[in-house]
Amino acid sequence: MARLLKDTTLGDPGYGNRYAREMMTRVSVLIAAILLAAVAWQFMPARQSVGPPASKFMRCKNNLKQIGLAFREYHGHHGAFPPAFIADHNGKPTHSWRVLILPFMNQQALYDRYRFDEPWDGPNNSQLARLIPLAYRCPSFDAPDSNDHHTNYLAVVAANSVMSGETPVGVDEIVDPESSTILVTESVARTVHWMSPGDLAADDVFADLEAGLCAHTKGVNVVLADGSVPFLPQHIPKDEFEALVTSAGGEPVVDLPSHP
Repeated sequence: MARLLKDTTLGDPGYGNRYAREMMTRVSVLIAAILLAAVAWQFMPARQSVGPPASKFMRCKNNLKQIGLAFREYHGHHGAFPPAFIADHNGKPTHSWRVLILPFMNQQALYDRYRFDEPWDGPNNSQLARLIPLAYRCPSFDAPDSNDHHTNYLAVVAANSVMSGETPVGVDEIVDPESSTILVTESVARTVHWMSPGDLAADDVFADLEAGLCAHTKGVNVVLADGSVPFLPQHIPKDEFEALVTSAGGEPVVDLPSHP
């Protein structure tokens, strides 16, 4: 019993040697594990790199998805999509849909600072120009400093489109499938001040596509009435494009891809 106690106390001359050997073993195991992990990392399949163009494309889609969701939430709150603009008593477009959906873009504070009793470029509202929400600009759009308050997300305006003027349109008025009806497009050729009631005529959208004036390779992203954000190809046939613009044209359904 005395011998056992002696072997297990610090007074045992062999204790120090055994402790040192044990620590060396633990250190050796740790080093071996680190080396194995380093070797394994070298042989792991590399993650596919996503270059800047792809990253900007997806960020643009996410921006438009926020806008599409805001349109749906606005509809749920007001019973219709926002009009393309609000006009003054003379019928002049004065306020944009981009301002109307601000509360549904997590921009309630900015909306509260906007005054509807003056034009979008009035004394108070002009001070808000620099506060353009990030989601109102495609990352691929390199605006000059003089246009840093511009947006390249515009409603597609036509006589028979959802965003046709100052009259709100509800989903019950959209005869064509919501998943085949365009509300908003992006444009790098024609941009506007984000608060202005300016948008883009359907004919201009198609002309820019034909001319290859696209925000991304081979086309642009668009927001549909159901809130989805597919890809509008550059070389889409004109009849298919026109079918996508109308809200009650009764044309055959046009399915758009999600990517180029």
